[in-house]
Amino acid sequence: MVLVTGASRGLGRAIAVGFGAVGARVVVNYRTNSEEAVRTVKAVEDAGGSAFAYQADVRDGKNVAAMVTAAVDRWHRLDVLVCNAAASDDSLLLRLSDEAWDRVLATTLTSAFLCLQSAGAVMQAQGDGSVILIGSFSALQGRAGQAPYAAAKAGLLGLLRSVAREWGPANVRVNMVLPGWHATSLTGFRADPTPAPFGPGLPGRELHRAAEGPAAPQPAHLRQAHRAVDLGPACRSLPRPWLDPAAAHRRGDPRGPE
Repeated sequence: MVLVTGASRGLGRAIAVGFGAVGARVVVNYRTNSEEAVRTVKAVEDAGGSAFAYQADVRDGKNVAAMVTAAVDRWHRLDVLVCNAAASDDSLLLRLSDEAWDRVLATTLTSAFLCLQSAGAVMQAQGDGSVILIGSFSALQGRAGQAPYAAAKAGLLGLLRSVAREWGPANVRVNMVLPGWHATSLTGFRADPTPAPFGPGLPGRELHRAAEGPAAPQPAHLRQAHRAVDLGPACRSLPRPWLDPAAAHRRGDPRGPE
């Protein structure tokens, strides 16, 4: 079972649909836009997966804990967490308000911390799991006018390095994918024509490979178009219990329904 934060549109929707294309059961997290979240659910189902939408403000710890509980109550485990929720406020530093700084850090960095706390407890109890943080080249290169966004994404990298070492012995892997720039509402494209700009199943189809195990071979287009920061100590491939058995059966998977 896969939980994707900020999945009502943009990159989050593409990720959710990509997991749906491999038969995953997906929780579509959203904060305010229920109509877009419903569209994501339908797209996941059309791709071959199962999904339901859950409204939660991932900047709030109680909201996050309730969301993880609801997901586990429904599907009895949590295999993959994708921390995709993010915010940006492009402004030169001397013009940046305290409120804008706090909002970007809370949405992009604090939300990941809160999700890791709630999801990590479930994954460690299971004895396996995979966390994917959606990073940005801004964290490595910086960009004028993006101080809060770059700082938040750089914070994710530090969070990743620490938590991967904490959770590796429990077979819970924490990795980061830097997908590069895409035309979404976050990058100023308010029409947000996703998931078409990512191609069929991208990047979600490849993110599910990252969830299976960093040791798995990466396709050429991923190596060329994305940068993955792999710091998970436990590198062996995991089984794929997040797949919907009924969907696997419909696709002709020889394992069929459990």
